[in-house]
Amino acid sequence: MKKLSLSRSIKVSLVGAGLTFLFGSVLVGGGVYFFKTNDFSTEEVFFRSWESKTISGEPVYNTIKYIKKQNKEVWLMNQSHHGYKAKGDQLDRLAIVIETRKNNFAGWPNLQNIKTASFYQLPPGSLDWSDDLPLQKINLKVDCRQCHSNGPRAIRPAPDYSTQFTFPEKATLFLLNLRIKFYGRMQNDLWIPGSPLPDQNGFALLHSKTCLHCHNDGEKLWNRARLSLQQRDSIRFLLENRQMPPKGFTLSEEERAALEKALEFKKPS
Repeated sequence: MKKLSLSRSIKVSLVGAGLTFLFGSVLVGGGVYFFKTNDFSTEEVFFRSWESKTISGEPVYNTIKYIKKQNKEVWLMNQSHHGYKAKGDQLDRLAIVIETRKNNFAGWPNLQNIKTASFYQLPPGSLDWSDDLPLQKINLKVDCRQCHSNGPRAIRPAPDYSTQFTFPEKATLFLLNLRIKFYGRMQNDLWIPGSPLPDQNGFALLHSKTCLHCHNDGEKLWNRARLSLQQRDSIRFLLENRQMPPKGFTLSEEERAALEKALEFKKPS
């Protein structure tokens, strides 16, 4: 009887795993198809950022909205460094616009066309898009490449805040992060007067073998642009909070030691 019970348990587990894989495949495939073939916009989602903090160490709050157009994708965000009740001029309005352009980037000579992520800071306002908004751009307060090596990055609400999301909000965040995951590599384009180009900004590239599985300027769907020491703060945060490397990958002791030295890890006191 024990053998029979064990056999049934294994079968149930295998069936469960198979159904989970099938459901996940359908969900991912359907999501990718949906983002590629439909014009739409999501509802706004408000959350406290897990990583971002104000200069004084206080929480940063974001409201995001995604808009899909026939020839572009727009990520809009209102960001508050003044608490969760901030309004009007207290909010920074930011935008990332994804377009496919003819490749004029010498770093990737094998591609005729390439996705480009254009970063904008806009005057305070609602999360509505019109094609003349980029003409209203103002100086960026910070260099977006400090956190963004490859266009939009995964949206990570603070873990304790995530429990407050409604099911539609959770579904929206899942789909948005799924879209980000399947962008592939892209070139960052941002407007900072006098700023050098992304491939000439003087920051050393990281050479960790594990990181290079994805961040390698390759042409596969999961490839991303190379990481540099310009993103050291974000990389440090993701490593310390076990968000990177992703499941299935592990840093060797030598890689971790080299990264900790390069990223200037501070040992807990």
